[in-house]
Amino acid sequence: MPNERPRVPSPEEYTNLVWPHAGRKTVGFVRMDGDERVSLGSGTLVKFGRVAGVLTCAHVVKCVVDERRRTTDGFGLFCFSVRGDRPQRLTIRKDAVDSVILGERPDNEYGPDLAFIRLPAVVMASIESLGTGVNGDQHRQWFLSGEPAETVDINHVCGVIHQFTVQGRKVGRVENTWFEGVISKGCLFPESPTGEMDRLRFEPIIDPGAIKPTDYGGTSGGGLWRFFLAEDDLSFVQARLHGVAFFQKPIDGEMHIICHGPESVYGTLYIAIVAKWPEASAA
Repeated sequence: MPNERPRVPSPEEYTNLVWPHAGRKTVGFVRMDGDERVSLGSGTLVKFGRVAGVLTCAHVVKCVVDERRRTTDGFGLFCFSVRGDRPQRLTIRKDAVDSVILGERPDNEYGPDLAFIRLPAVVMASIESLGTGVNGDQHRQWFLSGEPAETVDINHVCGVIHQFTVQGRKVGRVENTWFEGVISKGCLFPESPTGEMDRLRFEPIIDPGAIKPTDYGGTSGGGLWRFFLAEDDLSFVQARLHGVAFFQKPIDGEMHIICHGPESVYGTLYIAIVAKWPEASAA
């Protein structure tokens, strides 16, 4: 019997595959400016050892720090729940978080631009009623063990796109701001590292009929994900948090996204996290 090309999953099947592993682990930071809600960036819920928080990029943390200085209320954080119409209102006190930051002035494509915000257990408990977190220890071991055999990989970046935010939409008597989380599929290319920080360039691929973003503002800090599918039938094998998006760059009229990769997350940043909080070590 001749070899047949594997069946390509339908868009619905594809969404059902990616969303539980990546979408529900994605969060967004919000600035509350009067009645207006503005995205400060994105992140991924991650736990290393007994330390839980949000993996993001350094310039997003700096925005959050600025927000903590300008208001007594702190900053907002939201998850992408299963029901898109489920309202969320989670404000984190300005004195309730601590962080590890790699990058003093991260304002270009070279970085370093990577960070981890530790959240108190009570905050994580509230968040986990809406979303789920990444087991960072497991994902780190997967990275150290290499890629699964006989698989193909598909890459995604998950985060908020502020361009798609809808301000002041009323649901009954309540006025909500709707932030849209986008899971962008694309191709991944290596870039030259910055010191001990690896860099990857993500080229989004927009499906026919989908709305194409002209600006990925708000995606900074969002997770770069790599899904491994079996070569023979494209069945799901594994989903890995592979890095963090931190910069957008126009190339040939298209916006590409620069990310720090797994060596930065599970090497350089992880070492800094354990140095600050020894209980983050899985050992």
